[in-house]
Amino acid sequence: MSKLPDVQNQAPQFMISIDRVGIINLRKRIKILHGNKAYDFSPIFSAYVSLPRQQRGIHMSRSSETIEEVIDELSYQAYSSLECVCKIMSETLLRKHEYSPRSEVVSSGILVVDILQEGFGKRQRGYEVFSKAISKRIGGTIKTRMFLGASAEGMTTCPCAKELMQSYAKEILLERKEDFNLNEMQIEQLLNIIPIASHSQRSKGTLCVELSREREIDILTLTEIIESCMSGIVHDVLKRPDEGKLVRLAHLNPLFVEDSLRLMAQRVVERFKFLSDESIIFMRVENMESVHVYNACAEKQSTIGELKKEFQEISSNNT
Repeated sequence: MSKLPDVQNQAPQFMISIDRVGIINLRKRIKILHGNKAYDFSPIFSAYVSLPRQQRGIHMSRSSETIEEVIDELSYQAYSSLECVCKIMSETLLRKHEYSPRSEVVSSGILVVDILQEGFGKRQRGYEVFSKAISKRIGGTIKTRMFLGASAEGMTTCPCAKELMQSYAKEILLERKEDFNLNEMQIEQLLNIIPIASHSQRSKGTLCVELSREREIDILTLTEIIESCMSGIVHDVLKRPDEGKLVRLAHLNPLFVEDSLRLMAQRVVERFKFLSDESIIFMRVENMESVHVYNACAEKQSTIGELKKEFQEISSNNT
């Protein structure tokens, strides 16, 4: 049998370079080690390499083989982290596609972990998690940038609607203050401690951080930060007293979508002081509005150094 031609190495009709070529939506099962527990995880992988202008196509099978190879090689042991998986794949891709200067591997999926819920004990909760590794040839070596991200949901209540309802309640009480034997100061005090009605919505926060080394940040630290930036933490099952407590506390802590994002930025600077100032941070909060036909959304991309500088300016302006 005659040797088959290497069609991919032929010159293209139009010599234009391509940023990313590869395979997408390849699902695999791996294990992620968290503490002393290993969690089964079934992420979707996408793998890309950049294509030089003089080459017609990439060797597509090398990309899928790389993912299969890495998974099979370590299938009997747990990975230390999701970003570790992507890093290994991305660097292996670049070694196999010797004509390419850049490779990228992206993974995403649902990680189910055990949590302790008040009144219920141990329960399971799923989080959307994702990771990305970008490898480049620099000189004679391969340099890789790693990103780790997660999304979590919570509950927020609207400060504006609360103020409107509180103003309305104050007017009613002032009209009848003699009936209730209350003066204006007492009415103000009551309105500041009683949960006032507002509209609420489910909110989704996303946080992605660039890492300088593997396992620099635990994935559950990201979800913890996101949930702490909401008016309340939601659960799949709530007993009636717990539901009442959640609604009460959420209405005592109303937040705009912008408030949640700024809280997230503050938590990032507070918790991740050890990150390199060049580390890229991406934050996003979306409120699934309950009184509008649209959703509200806030986003910010920055470096940890730029965020630190903004908060330092706030501190100096307040002194």
